[in-house]
Amino acid sequence: MNKLRILLKANIINTLSLNKLRKKSTGKISPLAILLVLTVVLFAFGFAFMYLFLFGSMFADQGLAALILPLGLTAGSIVTLLTTISTANGYLFRSRDFELLMALPVKPRTVFASKLFYLLITNYVTLLFVYFPTVVVYAVYNRTDWVFWTLSLPVFLLFPLGLITVGSLISYLIGFLTSRFRYRNLLSIIFTIAVFVVVMFINFRSGMIEENPGKFTQDVLSFLDKIKIGNLVFKSLLGDWQNLLLFIG
Repeated sequence: MNKLRILLKANIINTLSLNKLRKKSTGKISPLAILLVLTVVLFAFGFAFMYLFLFGSMFADQGLAALILPLGLTAGSIVTLLTTISTANGYLFRSRDFELLMALPVKPRTVFASKLFYLLITNYVTLLFVYFPTVVVYAVYNRTDWVFWTLSLPVFLLFPLGLITVGSLISYLIGFLTSRFRYRNLLSIIFTIAVFVVVMFINFRSGMIEENPGKFTQDVLSFLDKIKIGNLVFKSLLGDWQNLLLFIG
């Protein structure tokens, strides 16, 4: 367990290049770097809260305030899946430091476990920027009870597990198919473009909310009906034990 903890710490430091945040003269983390990280975190949370409150207000006006939770959870599942697909192949299966780590006096399963835990932590952090604002905004527009708040943490912890498994498999298959392709960074480029397109699409659609909120709500309902996972997690959070057991399974 101690070796796993050390490897996980090393993975986080090396992958995120945290040593670059330290001053060369003192070895301490630069206050400017801390301020920059906090600014990015606050901006991400602010962006999520802004749009969720926008949607929540619109849904509440139409008597569909509960819709904000499955919408946010579905968005969280998509973010988790895309994060895993874009990173899993290069980090888990084709890592540049794999041979170096294998040369250490550590069992291969410990090395793989440290990388898997890092991938899991990355997805938890990414998901938090969607999940936490979704739960808070839902509570603002809907009455909640102790069951909802009690289940919110375990649901958050279980939420990404299945998505990471599926995303890792897809990422591996894509990496396998493109391993001999000349432009190996094509996947990351496509992912970046896809994220940009999604953000632009959200901005475009948010401008249409005031013009035709009813049409937008119908589009959301149709979208959620096709992607079932948001409704499954939504019902699990509300204490529907049958859906909760299905979600855990």
